[in-house]
Amino acid sequence: MSSTNLSCVKLPFFLCTTDINFQIQKATTEGHKNPAIVFGVTNVDSEIYFQGGGTQTFKDDTSPKVDPDSVFWLCSQTKLITAVCLYVVA
Repeated sequence: MSSTNLSCVKLPFFLCTTDINFQIQKATTEGHKNPAIVFGVTNVDSEIYFQGGGTQTFKDDTSPKVDPDSVFWLCSQTKLITAVCLYVVA
């Protein structure tokens, strides 16, 4: 879903797409503190917002940009994701 057709009326005031896009770009460009970010918001029916920022190779401005179709190597992070899901369900 394109962020251009998403209005702030559909989201809480702190989730306006212009603010999210700005924060993603700021977090991935200022001082190269964050390698890359992909952020998504969904509900049961559909994808509401999905955007990425940063580069695929940390601190390499010539590397391809991260987008919602980028693939990440999660390794042992799946344990954390599973634990959070179990906590939410419990």
